Amino acid sequence: MRRIAFGLGFALALVAGVVWTFAPNDPLRLGLFAGACTGLINVGMLWSRRDSVSSLGIRGAVRWVRVNFVSRMAVLLLVLVLLGRRLGTSGDLALLGGFFAVEAAVLAVLVREKG
Repeated sequence: MRRIAFGLGFALALVAGVVWTFAPNDPLRLGLFAGACTGLINVGMLWSRRDSVSSLGIRGAVRWVRVNFVSRMAVLLLVLVLLGRRLGTSGDLALLGGFFAVEAAVLAVLVREKG
């Protein structure tokens, strides 16, 4: 099921990329594409370190969650800073929308698996 979740996130980023290619100068489409890609990178960051958390104690796991959250949000902030002038306010909102759409889709599939 994890492959399905990652595949869904990748498909959303791919669709956002195809939509962006139709009008590459549109800040909304660029923001949506960048947000979807950032969400996909964040999901990849989570999955790459998932095995290391299982071997940690409770204190280490709590610390890992804090550090992981900060590093994931730093990636999002870095993308916002790098694309700030090209996006504008509407593009920033589209970036956040693309990011949370990918994250929500992946998490929905994973929660359904646990469910």
